[in-house]
Amino acid sequence: MSAERLQHAQARQLQRLRTQRAERARREQAQAHEAQRRALAALRDAEAEHEARRQALRTLLAARGAGAVTPQLLPYAEARRAALDEAVERAEYALLDEQEALDTADRLLDRARAAWRQAQMRQQAADEACRRTQADCRRAAAARAEREDAPATARHPDTLPGARP
Repeated sequence: MSAERLQHAQARQLQRLRTQRAERARREQAQAHEAQRRALAALRDAEAEHEARRQALRTLLAARGAGAVTPQLLPYAEARRAALDEAVERAEYALLDEQEALDTADRLLDRARAAWRQAQMRQQAADEACRRTQADCRRAAAARAEREDAPATARHPDTLPGARP
């Protein structure tokens, strides 16, 4: 195998590996994008839950302030307010956790995009190297064909000039 063909075979192997790596990076980017989408949906759900808890607390406080709660029901209203305060606090913590998860997903997506772009650039370089080595093989084959007139035929030693009969 000529040096040109060997280089071309190596370039093709590198091209296959780079293509596989770029495809894997594309899949990882898609997975990171899906994780980010889920984290954003979870954050929106947490925001809605937090707002619902706050609205329930505001409604209770408004009813209590308007005198809608009788003195006999005041202990129950206070217990309900305490439970709603706790629910609002839990919803705030959940909201913070979901925001942190979204931030993490955003960072992972950024890394996956960067890895995909790098894999794409490396794949393009491998494609170019493969095209270049293929052209080198063609040029070398053309040069060999030009140098060689006709294939040499094997001659028997008796037919060589100066051989004894």
